[in-house]
Amino acid sequence: MAIDFEFCGYNYRGFDLANHFSEWMYDYSHKEYPFYRREKAWFPSKERQVRETRKERNAGCIHPHSHSWAPFAYTLLRYVV
Repeated sequence: MAIDFEFCGYNYRGFDLANHFSEWMYDYSHKEYPFYRREKAWFPSKERQVRETRKERNAGCIHPHSHSWAPFAYTLLRYVV
């Protein structure tokens, strides 16, 4: 489930999921300063983002009605890619 409880305030639609995919690039278990590392190659492709988002939708985490899904997916991909 793509929920990030670090952000408790209102965000525009898609920001939290865009952050979710951005976090894929980070390894916070890195032993040396600054104790994390970022690998841009770990950022998911557009196809992977769509696949993961559909998986969330199909699991019931995202409202599945077509009238709400299309704008959501468009907004998500606009901010993530």
